[in-house]
Amino acid sequence: MPTKPFRSFAIFGAMRSGSNLLERYINQFDGLKCHGELYNPAFVGWSGKNSYLAVKKPERDKDPKALMDAILASDAKNIPGFRIFRDHNSNAIDLFLNDPSCAKIILTRKPVDSFVSLKIARKTDQWLIEDESHRKTAQIFFDMREFEEYQKTRSAYSKMIATRLKKSGQSFFDIQYDQLGKIGKINEIAKFIGATKPLKTLKQTIKRQNPGPLADKIVNYSEIFQKLELPAPKVSALAEPVFIPEKGTDLSRAYFCSIKNIIFAPIPSAPDGSVRKWLTKIDGSAPDNNFGSAAFKDWQSDHPEPIIFTVLRHPVARAYDVFMRKIFQTNPGGFTAIREVLEQKFGIFLPAKNTDFAEIGYDLMAHRAAFKQFLAFIHHNLSQKTSLRTDGRWRAQSDLFDGYYAEFGQCMSIKEQDLNFASQYFANRLNLTAEVGRIEAAKPDWPFDLRKIYDTEIEKLARAAYGTDYEKFGFENWR
Repeated sequence: MPTKPFRSFAIFGAMRSGSNLLERYINQFDGLKCHGELYNPAFVGWSGKNSYLAVKKPERDKDPKALMDAILASDAKNIPGFRIFRDHNSNAIDLFLNDPSCAKIILTRKPVDSFVSLKIARKTDQWLIEDESHRKTAQIFFDMREFEEYQKTRSAYSKMIATRLKKSGQSFFDIQYDQLGKIGKINEIAKFIGATKPLKTLKQTIKRQNPGPLADKIVNYSEIFQKLELPAPKVSALAEPVFIPEKGTDLSRAYFCSIKNIIFAPIPSAPDGSVRKWLTKIDGSAPDNNFGSAAFKDWQSDHPEPIIFTVLRHPVARAYDVFMRKIFQTNPGGFTAIREVLEQKFGIFLPAKNTDFAEIGYDLMAHRAAFKQFLAFIHHNLSQKTSLRTDGRWRAQSDLFDGYYAEFGQCMSIKEQDLNFASQYFANRLNLTAEVGRIEAAKPDWPFDLRKIYDTEIEKLARAAYGTDYEKFGFENWR
């Protein structure tokens, strides 16, 4: 311990290490004042400030000591300090590492935690919250190469600081992120710097941004937790949270007419709403679903020899439907986490929400390339070559059809392009009046029409992914 108080102090930390919280704790002590990131290359002290105490950024960059001298001259009551990171002004880092009158606080956090927190902050553009209701949540794809480079750079910086302080014989105070909530530790830091009066309580003015286990924040946690020796997730945490759990091709997914002897067994990403709308028209009320075995038996007793059918969509059109609804779009309900996996792991380039396509050069050619990469992903996913579970929206229709057939003992398959003929067949068999009309499939309003991007390579990729569907149902080329 030095025999006299320090003239200044520096918190050597990193982005997402807890330095904001430590600064706010230190500022609750009489005689201490932390002035933010004084040597951040983008600003002076706090975001948006280009000068501090009349010392402008260019002058600060040229002479880091000038800014500290100005602060010391302006406030004789408090010991001034600041937060400084690896990518801040290198002259300032050298200056204060060599200055024995500057108290050094070394703040560290587990590399994985700080890396994940940094990725989430960059994704949400949220770096500090004071009201938990404003918290933005997100999941990130954990890239091992990126993390290894991050850890290598961080380790080299930490080693440099430790070596220089050891050689110069300077004392410093080391604190871990997990110790920030311990008032005893914070009082020790304040006393080390020069505060004379400890605190009994600490005011918690900012909130933790990303509470919860790492498994809830990392899309591919099941891939990396063993490599990094992280806690094994619960079984539920291993499932990709961006997907709606599949119940399987069971009774609960089928729709039952109340009066007519019809069961509709829908396939995800194939015509559904338009079919149910037509059934509502011919039956007088919306069909029921979520049946269990008991409800099904009751229904069967009143509806002998039912017509059981499903509607198939061409594999190209079906894949495009889920791509546009769940991947391309970033609206609520979209697969935002798996979109990130596709962008980072499969190299898919997708525009952000409300982006001017022309401004970023996203055109039909770029969209065609993105859809082709999505088809390649489906092929890998259906071949169990990815860690992501297969979602029903792109699962092979043959698998879903076989499940229905096993459940009901029969199931008629109708291709989307044959819906009008099918509605006429139902009308004849059930003696329906001509007024009920035909099944009209809804036409989505998408910024890019499939007809404008379709080519032979898209067809080839779809056949590679959905070979069983083409073979079982006799699909020809989409056009």
